[in-house]
Amino acid sequence: MLIYVLFLIGSAIPRSWTSRSEIHAQSGCQYKVCAARFGIHTNIIVPVANNAYNWQNYLTLPLSQEQYLGFGWGERDWYLNPPPNNSPSYFLRGARSLLLPNAAALRVQRHDRFPDQYEIRCVGVDRSHYLALMDYIQRSFQRTTGKPMQISEDPQAGKAFYEATGRYSFLHNSNHWTAEGLQAANIRTPLWAGFSESVMRQIKPTC
Repeated sequence: MLIYVLFLIGSAIPRSWTSRSEIHAQSGCQYKVCAARFGIHTNIIVPVANNAYNWQNYLTLPLSQEQYLGFGWGERDWYLNPPPNNSPSYFLRGARSLLLPNAAALRVQRHDRFPDQYEIRCVGVDRSHYLALMDYIQRSFQRTTGKPMQISEDPQAGKAFYEATGRYSFLHNSNHWTAEGLQAANIRTPLWAGFSESVMRQIKPTC
Protein backbone atom coordinates (compact mmCIF):
# COMPACT_ATOMS: atom_id res chain seq x y z
CA MET A 1 0.00 0.00 0.00
CA LEU A 2 2.81 2.40 0.93
CA ILE A 3 4.58 1.76 -2.37
CA TYR A 4 1.37 2.54 -4.30
CA VAL A 5 0.95 5.80 -2.35
CA LEU A 6 4.54 6.75 -3.16
CA PHE A 7 3.89 6.06 -6.86
CA LEU A 8 0.82 8.31 -6.75
CA ILE A 9 2.76 11.09 -5.07
CA GLY A 10 5.61 10.74 -7.54
CA SER A 11 3.19 10.88 -10.46
CA ALA A 12 1.82 14.23 -9.25
CA ILE A 13 5.18 15.92 -8.64
CA PRO A 14 7.10 17.32 -11.62
CA ARG A 15 10.70 16.24 -12.10
CA SER A 16 11.49 19.93 -12.58
CA TRP A 17 9.10 22.77 -11.79
CA THR A 18 10.10 24.79 -14.84
CA SER A 19 11.60 23.62 -18.12
CA ARG A 20 13.66 25.73 -20.48
CA SER A 21 11.01 25.04 -23.13
CA GLU A 22 8.41 26.78 -20.97
CA ILE A 23 10.72 29.70 -20.21
CA HIS A 24 11.25 30.26 -23.93
CA ALA A 25 7.68 29.48 -24.98
CA GLN A 26 7.61 32.65 -27.04
CA SER A 27 10.27 31.26 -29.41
CA GLY A 28 7.51 29.71 -31.50
CA CYS A 29 6.58 26.26 -32.70
CA GLN A 30 9.04 25.68 -35.51
CA TYR A 31 10.15 22.53 -33.68
CA LYS A 32 6.97 21.07 -32.26
CA VAL A 33 6.88 18.01 -29.98
CA CYS A 34 3.54 16.44 -29.04
CA ALA A 35 2.44 13.79 -26.55
CA ALA A 36 -0.80 11.93 -27.23
CA ARG A 37 -2.78 9.86 -24.77
CA PHE A 38 -4.53 6.63 -25.76
CA GLY A 39 -6.19 5.35 -22.59
CA ILE A 40 -3.41 4.07 -20.32
CA HIS A 41 -0.68 4.64 -22.94
CA THR A 42 1.09 7.67 -24.37
CA ASN A 43 2.91 8.26 -27.68
CA ILE A 44 5.24 10.93 -29.00
CA ILE A 45 4.12 12.66 -32.22
CA VAL A 46 6.44 14.77 -34.38
CA PRO A 47 6.48 16.01 -37.98
CA VAL A 48 7.80 13.62 -40.62
CA ALA A 49 10.32 16.28 -41.61
CA ASN A 50 11.45 19.80 -40.84
CA ASN A 51 14.71 21.66 -41.35
CA ALA A 52 16.26 19.86 -38.36
CA TYR A 53 15.44 16.23 -39.11
CA ASN A 54 13.80 14.09 -41.80
CA TRP A 55 12.49 10.63 -40.85
CA GLN A 56 12.37 9.68 -44.52
CA ASN A 57 16.13 9.35 -44.33
CA TYR A 58 15.83 6.78 -41.54
CA LEU A 59 12.65 4.76 -42.06
CA THR A 60 11.74 2.85 -45.22
CA LEU A 61 8.00 3.50 -44.91
CA PRO A 62 6.31 5.35 -47.80
CA LEU A 63 6.13 8.71 -46.05
CA SER A 64 5.60 11.01 -49.00
CA GLN A 65 1.93 11.70 -48.21
CA GLU A 66 2.21 11.77 -44.43
CA GLN A 67 2.74 14.85 -42.30
CA TYR A 68 3.29 13.37 -38.83
CA LEU A 69 4.63 10.22 -37.19
CA GLY A 70 3.54 8.78 -33.87
CA PHE A 71 6.06 6.70 -31.91
CA GLY A 72 4.98 4.34 -29.15
CA TRP A 73 7.09 1.89 -27.17
CA GLY A 74 5.39 -1.12 -25.61
CA GLU A 75 5.36 -4.81 -24.74
CA ARG A 76 6.17 -6.75 -27.91
CA ASP A 77 3.66 -9.60 -27.67
CA TRP A 78 0.82 -7.27 -26.64
CA TYR A 79 1.51 -4.94 -29.56
CA LEU A 80 1.70 -7.71 -32.16
CA ASN A 81 -1.06 -9.97 -30.81
CA PRO A 82 -3.44 -7.85 -28.71
CA PRO A 83 -5.89 -9.99 -26.69
CA PRO A 84 -9.66 -9.34 -26.80
CA ASN A 85 -10.81 -6.76 -24.28
CA ASN A 86 -12.03 -8.15 -20.94
CA SER A 87 -11.07 -11.71 -21.89
CA PRO A 88 -9.17 -13.98 -19.43
CA SER A 89 -6.07 -13.69 -21.60
CA TYR A 90 -6.37 -9.90 -21.49
CA PHE A 91 -5.89 -9.82 -17.73
CA LEU A 92 -3.38 -12.68 -17.57
CA ARG A 93 -1.17 -11.23 -20.25
CA GLY A 94 -1.56 -7.76 -18.78
CA ALA A 95 -0.30 -9.02 -15.42
CA ARG A 96 2.61 -10.80 -17.10
CA SER A 97 3.53 -7.67 -19.03
CA LEU A 98 3.66 -5.60 -15.87
CA LEU A 99 5.23 -8.10 -13.48
CA LEU A 100 7.93 -9.58 -15.72
CA PRO A 101 10.58 -7.89 -17.88
CA ASN A 102 9.39 -8.54 -21.44
CA ALA A 103 10.70 -7.83 -24.92
CA ALA A 104 9.66 -4.46 -26.32
CA ALA A 105 8.59 -3.17 -29.73
CA LEU A 106 8.20 0.25 -31.30
CA ARG A 107 4.96 1.15 -33.05
CA VAL A 108 5.22 3.79 -35.76
CA GLN A 109 1.93 5.33 -36.88
CA ARG A 110 1.70 7.56 -39.95
CA HIS A 111 -0.72 10.51 -39.95
CA ASP A 112 -1.64 12.41 -43.11
CA ARG A 113 -2.77 15.39 -41.00
CA PHE A 114 -2.34 16.60 -37.45
CA PRO A 115 -4.08 13.97 -35.25
CA ASP A 116 -6.18 16.36 -33.19
CA GLN A 117 -8.85 13.70 -32.61
CA TYR A 118 -6.73 12.46 -29.69
CA GLU A 119 -5.99 13.99 -26.33
CA ILE A 120 -2.78 15.73 -27.30
CA ARG A 121 -0.46 18.40 -25.92
CA CYS A 122 2.29 20.10 -27.90
CA VAL A 123 5.30 22.15 -26.89
CA GLY A 124 7.68 24.19 -29.04
CA VAL A 125 11.32 23.41 -28.27
CA ASP A 126 14.63 24.71 -29.58
CA ARG A 127 16.55 22.91 -32.31
CA SER A 128 19.11 21.28 -30.01
CA HIS A 129 16.45 19.73 -27.76
CA TYR A 130 14.43 18.64 -30.79
CA LEU A 131 17.47 16.81 -32.14
CA ALA A 132 18.06 15.27 -28.70
CA LEU A 133 14.56 13.78 -28.88
CA MET A 134 15.18 12.49 -32.41
CA ASP A 135 18.36 10.81 -31.16
CA TYR A 136 16.43 9.27 -28.24
CA ILE A 137 13.80 7.78 -30.58
CA GLN A 138 16.48 6.53 -32.97
CA ARG A 139 18.30 4.77 -30.15
CA SER A 140 15.04 3.01 -29.21
CA PHE A 141 15.15 0.99 -32.44
CA GLN A 142 17.09 -2.25 -32.55
CA ARG A 143 19.20 -2.22 -35.69
CA THR A 144 20.96 -4.64 -38.00
CA THR A 145 23.57 -3.33 -40.43
CA GLY A 146 22.57 0.12 -39.27
CA LYS A 147 18.89 -0.21 -40.20
CA PRO A 148 15.82 -0.56 -37.94
CA MET A 149 14.57 -4.16 -37.66
CA GLN A 150 10.98 -4.11 -38.92
CA ILE A 151 8.71 -6.86 -37.55
CA SER A 152 5.52 -6.21 -39.49
CA GLU A 153 3.66 -3.55 -41.44
CA ASP A 154 0.01 -2.72 -42.03
CA PRO A 155 -0.05 -0.27 -44.98
CA GLN A 156 -3.85 0.13 -44.81
CA ALA A 157 -3.69 1.27 -41.20
CA GLY A 158 -0.51 3.28 -41.83
CA LYS A 159 1.48 1.59 -39.08
CA ALA A 160 4.51 -0.63 -38.67
CA PHE A 161 6.22 -2.40 -35.77
CA TYR A 162 9.94 -2.61 -35.09
CA GLU A 163 12.17 -4.43 -32.65
CA ALA A 164 12.96 -2.07 -29.78
CA THR A 165 15.70 -1.72 -27.24
CA GLY A 166 14.95 -2.15 -23.55
CA ARG A 167 12.60 -4.40 -21.58
CA TYR A 168 8.96 -3.64 -20.75
CA SER A 169 7.68 -3.90 -17.15
CA PHE A 170 5.67 -2.01 -14.56
CA LEU A 171 8.82 -0.09 -13.62
CA HIS A 172 9.48 0.87 -17.23
CA ASN A 173 6.34 0.95 -19.37
CA SER A 174 5.17 2.95 -22.39
CA ASN A 175 4.63 6.10 -20.34
CA HIS A 176 8.13 5.97 -18.87
CA TRP A 177 9.48 5.73 -22.42
CA THR A 178 7.43 8.76 -23.49
CA ALA A 179 8.53 10.74 -20.44
CA GLU A 180 12.20 9.97 -21.07
CA GLY A 181 11.81 11.30 -24.60
CA LEU A 182 10.10 14.44 -23.35
CA GLN A 183 12.92 14.93 -20.84
CA ALA A 184 15.42 14.74 -23.71
CA ALA A 185 13.45 17.59 -25.32
CA ASN A 186 13.52 19.48 -21.99
CA ILE A 187 9.74 19.23 -21.54
CA ARG A 188 8.39 18.89 -18.00
CA THR A 189 7.53 15.35 -16.83
CA PRO A 190 6.42 13.78 -13.54
CA LEU A 191 8.85 12.37 -11.01
CA TRP A 192 7.28 8.94 -11.62
CA ALA A 193 5.78 8.53 -15.08
CA GLY A 194 3.97 5.20 -14.90
CA PHE A 195 0.52 6.64 -15.60
CA SER A 196 -0.53 8.30 -18.86
CA GLU A 197 -2.59 10.90 -17.00
CA SER A 198 0.40 12.04 -14.93
CA VAL A 199 2.56 12.43 -18.06
CA MET A 200 -0.07 14.54 -19.80
CA ARG A 201 -0.85 16.64 -16.72
CA GLN A 202 2.72 17.92 -16.41
CA ILE A 203 2.96 19.14 -20.02
CA LYS A 204 2.25 22.84 -20.40
CA PRO A 205 1.16 23.29 -24.06
CA THR A 206 2.76 26.16 -25.98
CA CYS A 207 1.65 25.18 -29.51
